[in-house]
Amino acid sequence: MEKAIVIEDEKNVRENLIGMLEDYCPELSIVGDANSVESGISLIQQMNPDIVFLDINLPDGTGFDVLKSVDIENLKVIFITAYGDYALKAIKYSAIDYLLKPVIPDELIEAVQKAQKFIAHDREFYELSALSQNDQADKPIRIVVKTKQESFYLNIDDIIYVEADGNYSVIHSTNLKPIMVSKTLKFYEDILDDNGFFRSHQSYLVNPLHIKQLQNNQLLLSNGHLIEISRRKKNELSTLFNK
Repeated sequence: MEKAIVIEDEKNVRENLIGMLEDYCPELSIVGDANSVESGISLIQQMNPDIVFLDINLPDGTGFDVLKSVDIENLKVIFITAYGDYALKAIKYSAIDYLLKPVIPDELIEAVQKAQKFIAHDREFYELSALSQNDQADKPIRIVVKTKQESFYLNIDDIIYVEADGNYSVIHSTNLKPIMVSKTLKFYEDILDDNGFFRSHQSYLVNPLHIKQLQNNQLLLSNGHLIEISRRKKNELSTLFNK
């Protein structure tokens, strides 16, 4: 059962939304509610919910201020607002959906179902990744990469680098064409950290096995690609080379 919270400053709207969720989405567990930016941040940190129903206009700021202050990597956000002029900014924060007040039950149900699909996808990814890493020692370590159309089982050693593309990532490997997936680079950094992958730049996550040469502020990789190194990471990378 997914955990959900509601952050909305108008008491009657907040209570009505919770009531609708209990009536139309009983598979959700409503684990708390808040009425401000400050209390919303505290509630998210305390409850670690799967889904947040978030009002945009709050008495001490905005819903965007809440998201700037918490880890939103695996948080599914459904914005609730009386105004329609925040849609583009909501998209920037990878909102699952954007519902206008008064909330219509059918639209609420559809938004929850979208969030649940993303959550199920994430859980499957983590589970399969964990299984592959716990496989027998003489078998290759793999991860599962899913696009909307296909699933790929990749040997981690075959991944050359992962490149950020907005809220998407592009995985470059030795034996497949680049694969674009709807996951952030931070997601793959968490998955691949134990395998020694190196964040050379805000846009690149590199497999050290495929680094051929350090050229000033760039890395030459096994597929011939040159990628940038941030100044902050250059010394760290030099240490890695000298080991």
